[in-house]
Amino acid sequence: MRLVMIPSKWSSNSVTLTNSTILSNSAVFYGGGLYTMLDLYMTNSTIKSNSTEANGSGGGLFVQTNGNVYLLNNKFYENTAGYGGGIYVDNNGSATVSNTLIYSNSATILGGGLFNKGTLNLYQSAIFANTATRSAGILNMGNADVVNSTVSSNTALNTNLEGGINVAGSMNLTNTTIVSNTGYGIVQESGGNLNIKNSVVAYNNGGNCAIGATPITSLGYNISSDNSCDFFFTQPGDLVNTDPLLGALQFINGTYLHPLLMNSPALEAGTCEVALDQAGQARPAPMATHCDIGAVESPLAPALADLAISKTVNPLVAVPGQIITYTLTFSNQGSVMANNLTLGDNFPPEVTLLSVAISGTSLTQNAMGNHYQWQAATMPVGAVGQIIVTAQISPTFSSGIIANTADIAAAQLDSNFADNSSTAVVNVVMPKADLALIKSVTPLMAAPGETVTYTIELSNNGPDTATGIQLTDIVPLELINLDWQANVTLTPRRVAVWQSGDHQPTP
Repeated sequence: MRLVMIPSKWSSNSVTLTNSTILSNSAVFYGGGLYTMLDLYMTNSTIKSNSTEANGSGGGLFVQTNGNVYLLNNKFYENTAGYGGGIYVDNNGSATVSNTLIYSNSATILGGGLFNKGTLNLYQSAIFANTATRSAGILNMGNADVVNSTVSSNTALNTNLEGGINVAGSMNLTNTTIVSNTGYGIVQESGGNLNIKNSVVAYNNGGNCAIGATPITSLGYNISSDNSCDFFFTQPGDLVNTDPLLGALQFINGTYLHPLLMNSPALEAGTCEVALDQAGQARPAPMATHCDIGAVESPLAPALADLAISKTVNPLVAVPGQIITYTLTFSNQGSVMANNLTLGDNFPPEVTLLSVAISGTSLTQNAMGNHYQWQAATMPVGAVGQIIVTAQISPTFSSGIIANTADIAAAQLDSNFADNSSTAVVNVVMPKADLALIKSVTPLMAAPGETVTYTIELSNNGPDTATGIQLTDIVPLELINLDWQANVTLTPRRVAVWQSGDHQPTP
C-alpha cells in the first residue's frame, strides 16, 4: 500500500519514517510509492519497485506543492514513472537529499533518476544506472544545489539527448562527478543557469557538454575529458581534453563513486569549498595543501591492482579432430601487488585438453573435468604470465562456433574490471577436399602378350587435407601377370583396392 500524506486538522503536518521499506506499490498519476504534501523526514529506508502509469510522476516519491522532504541515507531503486522515475519534486515543493542512492529507476519520458521543479539540495549522493528517453540522471527545472555527488552510467534512450544532467532552471554543481553517461553529460536548456566548480565531466559518449542557447558558467577548477566543454571551461584551474584518470564505479564507504587513480590531474588541483567528500572523508586529505576536484578526496582512492587477461586461439578456423592452441596472457598493470590471484577457465566440452604449460609466474593448478583454476599468493606490479593449453576438437563435432572465456581476479579492488575476462572463438568447419584422378596407359596399342603399363595419378585441389582415401579399380580378365608399384590388395573379384591415407592439397 502506497503512503499518501496530506495536511489534516486532526494531525501534525510532519511525518517521520525510519528503517522502512516501501515496496511494489502503484498509482495512476502521482507517487507510486510515496505522495506527500507534508514535511517528511525519512532515514535508512528503501523505496523499491513502485510505479505510476506511463504519464504519471514520481515512481518512488512525489513531493507535492508545499511539501518538504528530508532524506538521509535512503535507497530509491527500480521505480518507474513517466516523469521522475525515482523522485519528482513539484512546484514549490522541496527536497533535501543526503547520503542517498538513486539508481536503476526509469522514466518513459523525462527524469529517470530525479525530476525537480521546486527546490533540490543534493549532498553526498549517487545517481546512477537510471534510464529515460531524455534527462536520464537529473532533470532540474527549479532551483538546485548539487554537492559532493556522483552522476554516472545513466542512459538516455535517445542518445542525442542528455544522459547525465539537464538544466532548465538554476543549478550549482560543486565537487560533482558526472561520468560515463549515455548521451550528453551536461545540457543547459534555453533560460537555464548552471554554475559549475571543482567538478569532473568525463567519458560521456554523447559529449561532456552540449552547447545550448545559454552558456554554462564555470567558476573554475573543472575537468573535461573531451573538448566539448572548452567554450565554457575557460576559468583558472579548468582543464579540457584531459583524462581525469578515474577508477570504475565502486561501492566504497557506503556509497557509489569513481575513485581517483594515481597521477590523476584532479589530485590536489581544486579549491576547498566543502569540508567533506561524498563518502565523508575530510577535505583536504591529511598532509595535502589543496583539495581534489570531483566528488572524491584521494584517500578514498586506494592503491589498486589492475589485472588484465587476454585469451587467443590458433588457428581461428579448424576442422573436427584438429589440435588447437589456447594462449592466456595475464598481467598486473596496477600500482600495487595483487594478492590471492585466481584465474579460471571452463573449457567447453567440445575440446579435450592435451597439455598445459605455465610460464612467467608460478601458479598452482587445480582441475575438475574441463574446469581449470590457477592460483598464486601474489603477483607483483608489472608481472606478466602465460598459460598455453593444447586441446583437440572432438572428431564428432560437426561444425559451429566454440567460444571459451577466461577470467582473472584478486583479493583487492581492481581499477579496471573491463579487461578481467577475455574470450577466444574458434570456427569449426567440415573439411572440404576436391580429389581428381587421371588414368593413362602405354602403349595405346599393343599386341597379345605385350606388356602394358597403367598409371593412376591422384591429386587434391583442396582446400583441406583429404583423409581416409581409398581407390578402387576393376582389373579386366584379359590382363595377367599383374605387378603393382603400390600397396594394393586384389580381391577375388579382381578389384584392386589402394588405401591412400591422407592427402594434402596438391601445390
